Amino acid sequence: MGSGRNGLTATKCEKHKVRGRLFDGGGFILNVTHSGIKHWIYRWTVNKRVREMGLGSYPAISLATARERAEECRRTVVEGRGPKAERDREIGKSFGPVQGSRPSIRQLPDSDEEAGSEIKH
Repeated sequence: MGSGRNGLTATKCEKHKVRGRLFDGGGFILNVTHSGIKHWIYRWTVNKRVREMGLGSYPAISLATARERAEECRRTVVEGRGPKAERDREIGKSFGPVQGSRPSIRQLPDSDEEAGSEIKH
């Protein structure tokens, strides 16, 4: 494909069945797996390292919506922030800490008495 943006169309996305990647330009990609599953990817480079982030699966996420998400990621990269970190930060705000997660070593009691349990052998 050319070097410009918006090389994909909804028809191309729908009809493409072969494993591989379809490039829309600007790091926005439709990835098709060997089993025919399609998902959107945004790809960028930081410090000479290529990074990728999933934007959702096709057709649940339309071409237009995926382009909007890719554009948000592009702006984030230009501002010097990481799109994955931004997304994870937003998810953390929405859901809060994970319930039932394991405590860190600092959160563990120092002794069995503090834990309130008896050791039985």
